[in-house]
Amino acid sequence: MIALLTGRLVSKRPPELLIDVHGVTYECSAPLSSFYSLGDVGTTVTVHTQQIVREDAQLLFAFASLEEKFAFRQLIKVSGVGPKVALSVLSGLSVEDLARAVAVSDVALLTKIPGIGRKTAERIVVDLKDRALTQAFTSDSAVNTASPRAEAMAALTILGYKDAEINRMLQAIDASLPAQEQIRLGLQGTLRR
Repeated sequence: MIALLTGRLVSKRPPELLIDVHGVTYECSAPLSSFYSLGDVGTTVTVHTQQIVREDAQLLFAFASLEEKFAFRQLIKVSGVGPKVALSVLSGLSVEDLARAVAVSDVALLTKIPGIGRKTAERIVVDLKDRALTQAFTSDSAVNTASPRAEAMAALTILGYKDAEINRMLQAIDASLPAQEQIRLGLQGTLRR
């Protein structure tokens, strides 16, 4: 499985990227958010990749961040959402906006993305709510850059709490405290109730 590529960017034609890694050129599809955050042609880039092998093709998808790769993986698990639709979603929404839309069941926002009808948008909301999209912030590199509040929310999600419960647990706690302290205080408050 190809998980990461570092090489010279040979070509950028949305949504396709060509990346030369020591004489081997990889063709990748990328969401527009990743596409535009990469450097100019000729520069060295590093992308996180997701490889999909099918009977008729081997596809490689590139992402500028682990959060986008995680969101892509979650999206393609939704019935009726393939890689092309998942790329459209990530091209139209940031991971944070997608997580927010899922959290508040904003089906209307998702239907504004080309290729997403109402039924598909509803399936995305229902399926991703159960899969805790906020886990995208728990990767090693993401934890270092995520806010303490995002880190605490992701950890509580992994522990099995729903978004509404997490928001109640953390609402009275200072968001600038270290994530571990927010988690501890949130759990203490829950146990007292």
